[in-house]
Amino acid sequence: MCVLSRRTCVALFLALILALLTSGAPKSATRTRLRRQGNSDSGESITFGSSAPVLRATCTTPDGKNGQCKDLHLCPPLLHRLNTDQSPQSITFLRRSICFYKKSTPVVCCSDEPAPVVELTTTEEITEPPAPTTTEPPTTTEPPTTPPPPPTGFDLLPQETCGITNVTAIRIVGGFPPPKGLYPWLAALGYVNGRGKVTFLCGAALITDQHVVTAAHCVKNRNDLKVIRLGDHHLENKNEADHEDFKVSERIIHEKFDSFTYANDIAILKLDRPAKFRKGLNAVCLPTIPRFQEESLVGAHGFVAGWGAVSFNNVSSPELLHVMLPVIGREECQTKYSIFNQVHIDETTLCAGVGQKDACQGDSGGPMVMHFGSRTYFVGVVSFGFRCAEPNFPGVYTRVAKYIDWITSHLD
Repeated sequence: MCVLSRRTCVALFLALILALLTSGAPKSATRTRLRRQGNSDSGESITFGSSAPVLRATCTTPDGKNGQCKDLHLCPPLLHRLNTDQSPQSITFLRRSICFYKKSTPVVCCSDEPAPVVELTTTEEITEPPAPTTTEPPTTTEPPTTPPPPPTGFDLLPQETCGITNVTAIRIVGGFPPPKGLYPWLAALGYVNGRGKVTFLCGAALITDQHVVTAAHCVKNRNDLKVIRLGDHHLENKNEADHEDFKVSERIIHEKFDSFTYANDIAILKLDRPAKFRKGLNAVCLPTIPRFQEESLVGAHGFVAGWGAVSFNNVSSPELLHVMLPVIGREECQTKYSIFNQVHIDETTLCAGVGQKDACQGDSGGPMVMHFGSRTYFVGVVSFGFRCAEPNFPGVYTRVAKYIDWITSHLD
């Protein structure tokens, strides 16, 4: 058995065959290389040159089998015989298998039957792929792996880091500036006038690194909404806080928002690039836990922060202010607003405030939050009220817990 590489075995075989032919081959073997008659039964004449295609002439092997004239390295049966039997009888068989020569290279009559599969032991690296046979299984390739799709929906919410501030929460407040960094999820929405000046008229809450939730009435028909500012405390003091401004790349208004009744007053804005969470900039938690999903929250206190007016029809505050407000029952709120035909208070709203303390103009869209454990949860969106801090008219908030599915279905 030949233990060298296939290329070496073929070279040795060619040298051997040429030596044998020189000593005992018929005289016809010395004819011109450019036109050679094959020893096929059909007597078919074969003409070829240096650029001729692979020949496919039919022939009969010395043992009477049907075959085709092929280059020796393309004939597995004869290569198998060369590797397994180098007796004089085998050499004679090989010599009688030659159809003709092509530039000193023998073209042999190759049997149509496949050669048996033989494993070769070699100390040389095989540089040529083995000739294909019908007994070898087809080469299979594994399908290319595709990267997993980017996270969407609920998977985008920063569950492990949301609702955490670097400031100890103050539980009793009322219209006073909070410590810097107490509301790292708070956003200010800027509207540009015809002269290019930005005025901040609404608030919002950061819920992922690229999405804020606000009131639908702050977005609908407001083509002048251009800026989302994060991380600020005093809007007119540029050196006071490390804030960042983002453009609005996408706006999603609740499809059932009613601008007359303010039902479903909620919207999502997408930032033009992801924000990097850091000290003073973080996302708030959505109210997915049972306390905020199932309980009425009546008597619980929520916290509202914003840059809105300090009183009805008064000037806005450039410095962030916050207030603590108690949640009142739905029936009580419905009774107080019964004089307004268009107002509809239901399970999708929260009412909070008993006068003197309230959100006001410019606070719209901002978040009402509640603390639970070590986290802060986004429970309401500032929606509407009658004036500001009126004793008999609490503020009305869109209850975020009723819109979790809607919010997460629009996050990408």
